[in-house]
Amino acid sequence: MVELKIMNDEEYNSYMEESTRIHIEELMEWEKMSYEQAKEAAIKELEEMLPEGLWTKDNFLMNIVDEENQEIVGFIWFLHELCEGKKQSFVCDFEIYERFRRNGLGKATMEALEEFARKHDCEESVLWVEGKNTIAIRLYEQGGYEKTRDMGNGFYMIKKL
Repeated sequence: MVELKIMNDEEYNSYMEESTRIHIEELMEWEKMSYEQAKEAAIKELEEMLPEGLWTKDNFLMNIVDEENQEIVGFIWFLHELCEGKKQSFVCDFEIYERFRRNGLGKATMEALEEFARKHDCEESVLWVEGKNTIAIRLYEQGGYEKTRDMGNGFYMIKKL
């Protein structure tokens, strides 16, 4: 139903602009930072997470493509890492664009991610979700993810692969 395709440089640059803007807003809300403090922190964090940009080792910045019409319907960024002796696929960012929601694409994306992770020898899929995002929490729970840690403003969730 969906295919995950690596972003090209132009798509990555657009993604980073929007991601930075959103992260600034989150830091201002969650951490009560000024705009300038949040901007500096957001840029620094993204540069640390993606020092080689789109080609940072073990990071996958993908467009979500509807296989039927080959239209980009969202994006997902995940990385593969070793944590407590287990190889994990950690979802850093994920969105189905508003006009494509409620059509099963979120579920299909998570299934495609998990298949990709299994092919790369990951044992678990992990993500963090904002606590007020009840739609996403329900999607993940229906897909077999379990809450592991309450961080106050959100939860870490995990699924054994």
